[in-house]
Amino acid sequence: MYTQRYDNARSGVNLRETVLNTQNVNSSQFGRLFYRYADSQIMSQPLIAPNVTAGGKTRNLLIFTTATLSVYCYDADDPWATNPIWRIKYPTIQKPAGVGITFNPETLSTPVIDPATNTLYVVVKSIDGDLTLDENWNFYLHAIDLATGKERPNSPVKIQAEAQGAGDQQFETRQTFKAKYQRNRAGLLLLNGVVYVTFASGSNDIRPYHGWVLGYDAATLQPAGAFSTTSNGSMGGIWMSGAGPAADDAGNIYMTTGNGDVDYAKGNYGNSVIKLSTANGQISLTDAFTASNWNLLNDYDWDLGTSGIAFIPGTNRLVSGSKQGKVYVLDRDKLGGIAAEDSQIPQVFQAAKAHIHGTPVFWNSPNGLMMYLWSELDYLKAFQYRDGKFITPNAFQSPYQAPPGMPSGILALSANDSTAGTGILWSNVHLTGEGRMGGLGVLRAWDASNLGELWNSHQNPEDEVGVFGHFGVPTVANGKVYLATGSNTVNVYGLRGTTLPQQPQQIAANPAPYGAQVFWTATPNIKSYTVERSESSSGPFVLLAKDVTSNSFVDRTAEPGKTYFYRANGVNDLGRGLSSLPSAAVTMPAITGSSATVNVANDTFVRDGSFSGESYGSMTAIHVKTETVGYNRRAFLKFDLSALPTGKVAKAKLLLYGKHDGTNPSPVSVYAAGDDAWPQSGLTWDTQPPIGAKLATINVGPTLGVYEWDVTSYLYTQRNLGVKTVTLVVVQDAKNADRGLD
Repeated sequence: MYTQRYDNARSGVNLRETVLNTQNVNSSQFGRLFYRYADSQIMSQPLIAPNVTAGGKTRNLLIFTTATLSVYCYDADDPWATNPIWRIKYPTIQKPAGVGITFNPETLSTPVIDPATNTLYVVVKSIDGDLTLDENWNFYLHAIDLATGKERPNSPVKIQAEAQGAGDQQFETRQTFKAKYQRNRAGLLLLNGVVYVTFASGSNDIRPYHGWVLGYDAATLQPAGAFSTTSNGSMGGIWMSGAGPAADDAGNIYMTTGNGDVDYAKGNYGNSVIKLSTANGQISLTDAFTASNWNLLNDYDWDLGTSGIAFIPGTNRLVSGSKQGKVYVLDRDKLGGIAAEDSQIPQVFQAAKAHIHGTPVFWNSPNGLMMYLWSELDYLKAFQYRDGKFITPNAFQSPYQAPPGMPSGILALSANDSTAGTGILWSNVHLTGEGRMGGLGVLRAWDASNLGELWNSHQNPEDEVGVFGHFGVPTVANGKVYLATGSNTVNVYGLRGTTLPQQPQQIAANPAPYGAQVFWTATPNIKSYTVERSESSSGPFVLLAKDVTSNSFVDRTAEPGKTYFYRANGVNDLGRGLSSLPSAAVTMPAITGSSATVNVANDTFVRDGSFSGESYGSMTAIHVKTETVGYNRRAFLKFDLSALPTGKVAKAKLLLYGKHDGTNPSPVSVYAAGDDAWPQSGLTWDTQPPIGAKLATINVGPTLGVYEWDVTSYLYTQRNLGVKTVTLVVVQDAKNADRGLD
């Protein structure tokens, strides 16, 4: 899987999947095997490069980028290879206080791999110098050696371009590429030795921006053509919900554009499907289709360009979805231009209630050629294509609708060619609410022959996705499904197999000095155990220890005089087996001793969105809030434990003075942080250390006062490990329009 949506046709389909089928993808045989960590959310599709020698071993590589300028290379198959083979972290910036910039350095698009040279091509947006100057915002195309993570010769190259026309005449007199106002969201395309990069608007659609298509020679990184979708106008961005431009065997490139000016005579192609030739080292438009109601689409932000292009297999036709829920069927040899009611094209029909963000996928199933799509607020649907037309209404649909909000289901399909019983439709969809606002996600598997659900990641707590990965296409390869998430992980799902560890038996938990001891019967076919703990027999259980090599474990973090429930899992190369039944232990009473107060050494808070580079270390109050992007704040508190008297920690509480600014109590949690080296005066959202385990949760009310969080277990453990400094992070638990906390 070298490119976004599997191939240059952007099919989203793997027809060589021989392991997974409709019989073994179920809750007892299929689930999450392991996951790979990252430094921030992942908005690109994970890529798989097979049989590459890297890190002294030939293996399959898992490649992905994060939104905050990192590129990761992991072993794609070995659950125990938890460290990256290599990682690149491109420099970011710290925004000075008072500078509110809505644009950010970022790496959002899916890279592309050249298997002939084992080279990875990545686009990075960065700031070179004074961020208040437009000319210091730049994109760079990097060519990276897959084996080492090192830059290839001539890499990186700054992305620069000019195109014919005056551009957006409200802001420009000639059309030049202005990186600050652009965003590379769509996946990269490698075609006939040229890397093609497309661009849409930057943050909040601030002009001037255009839809750009820029080519670079894959070997030399020299420019190889430039094209703008609005030569003498504005907008017309190419974003396609992250889908890459599609290409045919003749070297033509197809893509959709968003809201923008339309005037063919002036070279303006907003709300269009365009076809570009790449002959003779140039990029030139050869054909276009524009929705007849393009003015209406502009007025209501119903752009045509939300969905990528999908070719209809075995035909010369393509389809494109839209925010109106329409599917446009076009002849690739004659896209059709503009005509009233779109009467010039083979077919247009209302396929869905609302926005179609995910590119449709096709399968030549036992029922015939089917197209699958899933829009917002609608059912997952399958349409049959027969005799040159899609049959409406749909042939079948899922038993329930997607929840409200963007972007609904992002689809991929795996099958062993057209063999019955092998077609599985995979959907990455938000579980509740807006997927783009940090809500939870769920991976679902559907029988492609009838859209009956086979499995979903919400059936077993161990399979949970975490935060929804925005526009994340599932990557199916070699019997595994790789899913990028907003929880800073790529989750890897697959068959648990008949040789997974058995469920540990006869588990028993007993009180022990300063904690509890857990025992269970040794399980065959294991490498290690994990131990989890909860304060309730029904959960939720949190990971307490991993890589436990004996069939017992002493929990030194348990608080005195409390009841805990424990369970264990066996782990081997295939993954983690079923959890044991829970067993309870009541820990010993608290030990009396001396007390001490440790005042905070450093304290600050950070804010996301346009404030993600600002430092608030000089503020006199701490602000905490969970809301939409741009309003989220979390607090960081650093403590020096060397001030504590000698001996073990029997009780520890975090005390904060403040209140909830709203009218109702708000749940607020304290987390551990993994890095204590942050500076009070320089910490920002972009540079904050990773957040670890949740330690305690209480409700903070609207009354000003002292609120306490019990952090005994964490302080006990850190003290025993000899840790001198700890960082605690304060987070409002849930999105709360009823204000934040001070």
